[in-house]
Amino acid sequence: KTGVWLAACSILAIYGRLACSMATELFVFRHCLRSTPPRIHNADPSRPELDDARNFSSVPLPEWGVPSYWCTEGGMSAIEDTGRWLARLVDPDAIVSLVADASMRDVDSSLALARGLSSEGLVSSQASYRPELFSTLDPEWGAPRCSMPATAEVAAEAGARLASIPQPPAESIDALERSLGVGAAGSLAGLPAPAVMADGIAASEGDKYYSSEWHLAGGVNAYKRLGQQLFYAWASRVRYPLLGAGPTVREMYAALQWQHYARAVKDVNSNKATDNAWWLAADLLRRLGEEGGRARLVAYLGHDGNLNGLAGLLGIDAWLAPPYASGPRGEYMPTPPGSALRFSRPAGKSEVEVSLVYPSFAPSSDDLLRDTQPSLGRPLQSTAPLLSLPLPELRARVQANAERFAGAAACLRSYEPPAADAEPGCSTSLPLTVGLVVAICCAAVCCIASGVLYALRYRARASRPRAPAVLEIKSTPAL
Repeated sequence: KTGVWLAACSILAIYGRLACSMATELFVFRHCLRSTPPRIHNADPSRPELDDARNFSSVPLPEWGVPSYWCTEGGMSAIEDTGRWLARLVDPDAIVSLVADASMRDVDSSLALARGLSSEGLVSSQASYRPELFSTLDPEWGAPRCSMPATAEVAAEAGARLASIPQPPAESIDALERSLGVGAAGSLAGLPAPAVMADGIAASEGDKYYSSEWHLAGGVNAYKRLGQQLFYAWASRVRYPLLGAGPTVREMYAALQWQHYARAVKDVNSNKATDNAWWLAADLLRRLGEEGGRARLVAYLGHDGNLNGLAGLLGIDAWLAPPYASGPRGEYMPTPPGSALRFSRPAGKSEVEVSLVYPSFAPSSDDLLRDTQPSLGRPLQSTAPLLSLPLPELRARVQANAERFAGAAACLRSYEPPAADAEPGCSTSLPLTVGLVVAICCAAVCCIASGVLYALRYRARASRPRAPAVLEIKSTPAL
């Protein structure tokens, strides 16, 4: 019996520790499939009057049915499907937290994700909107939290990446032109090569006016915008009249890779690390270190710039995400709408595994795009693990990489964590050694209690009156 008490107490003590260290699944999502505006920046700097997608095509633009940069109807459905997928991935009693930027496409994405979660019985609290996590330099509301890095440094970083990352093959441009025709700007093949320019521009994007002292110029800006329109319209099931038979599915993915290439060149740098990643990284590391009585699911709803910036801070410079064209060795790092960096920390362990999950609407094939329907409701695909480190080493890695980017380390010091939101009723951050000490103490108490009980039972038995002994003699028959 004493052994049973010892085992029970030890198990309860250790279980108490494990119950306060349940699994955490954390995702940093890019928002929904969205509409794209016609504006194209600096496709040909010598002819700024042609910076409009309608000048690079002879067919009408897609009929989105929503304002620029808003989620399409198909995009909302895809994010809702992702919510259902997430609900099946985690414990049904998991604590769910949704954190979103305040732009319309992120708000809509958070609502669609919540609908998908709730349809599978997983209840989420109301999303919290914290734009300062997703942009410290120009949040949707509130003052900037950090200072912009020097333009010369950022432009030099982009120039170095432009020189080291190979461009997509020219065949992808030919396929675009066969499907879209030739517009007033002339053939796509005649546009200037990509170049990092630091001569200062001012431009409007949607309803947001911004200025910059450097930019990526050249035909890449037309190719990526036209590739985006082709893919977003098809995946959203939005009408887009094309010439002839139109492109194949493979050619569509080839056109889209210009968007991934452009971001890999211009958005993995000090500016993105400071603006789109550092406060976000600090917040997610805080949440990965929290412990509570139930499993946790945390979903951030942001932008591709957030994923690019986090990749820089994590020291990740490549991933393969088929069917999306990823470059010769994955250096384009595709971040299609609805993709996410996933951070998984198993129960009772410090190890954090980082991977990319993403939707695939159709496998790459030579089937005509017009004959291929995008698949909705499919589970997200996943890359191989990009990182797998104990949480303290992951923190150290982020800190070390922040030192490489001008402004990022200073931005860290300004991070403002919110009020603690760990589940009440469970001791947090209890070291495992403390749990073992508790188990030993519990076992000792059990031993003492068992000894006392045994002594009391012995005394009670000794003081009980005894009946006189009776000797029974049996006679044996005579021989």
